[in-house]
Amino acid sequence: AVMPTGIAGLDKALDGGLHAGLTVLGAVSSMGKTSLMLQMADTLASAGRNVLFITIEMSRMELIAKSAVRGTKERARPLLDGRLPEEKVRGLISAYRQKTGGRVELWEPDAPLTPAFLDEKVSAFCEQHESPVLFLDYLQLVAPARTGMTEKQTAAAVAMLKQLARRYDMPVVAASSLNREAYRPGSAEPGLSAFKESGSVEYSADLLLVLKYRTDADRENKTAPRHLALTILKNRFGATGESIPLDYEPEKELFRDGAAKAAPRTGRNKIR
Repeated sequence: AVMPTGIAGLDKALDGGLHAGLTVLGAVSSMGKTSLMLQMADTLASAGRNVLFITIEMSRMELIAKSAVRGTKERARPLLDGRLPEEKVRGLISAYRQKTGGRVELWEPDAPLTPAFLDEKVSAFCEQHESPVLFLDYLQLVAPARTGMTEKQTAAAVAMLKQLARRYDMPVVAASSLNREAYRPGSAEPGLSAFKESGSVEYSADLLLVLKYRTDADRENKTAPRHLALTILKNRFGATGESIPLDYEPEKELFRDGAAKAAPRTGRNKIR
């Protein structure tokens, strides 16, 4: 089944939404990729889908705070710092869980997350529930299977996620950092080569997305909202090359469809 993400431009470009398979979302740090994935996860849960969100970078409570304040006048940091009245905190979290039907399981590993540990956790979840949409934040923080494997740890993580997507016929969305070149001022727009361990990511991903500033001026100004674009670099299910404009309000933890028109598709070339 195709599963709408709630990002209208992306859903249209993907002919309805996420398909079973591996999606990799790349961006430089602090661009908002965790918030974007979390917003997608909450939208899917609100529509009745089970979600398993594995967080290695942020704490479980940080993610709950991000989700709870989205679309409200509150902010995540005061909630986390205990600067909001306890009654208001309970109300925000209760409203979030009611909206998502309690279908989002946020899992913060209590030990290094090796590919085998990842397999064990997801398999145990799928034995108890209908196959979820799986989110992982993020690829480069998956631990090596054994000491000395650091050079291939991302490749091993990608291989395991691909295997899980096939075994349980589910969409898997993993965040990825980009290589150093993508951070340099005036650097070319991130492409396939910008992904760390790009060979394994480029080859294995069914859908490869990169989140970036819409223009050089947006990168320099970093205004609020941030004017971003989500570009489809690879898509086994349809066209590549489309760039979906998004406006991101970090204070509200909210992504909206951008005002600018999306770039035209480069063609209906399908990669099989």
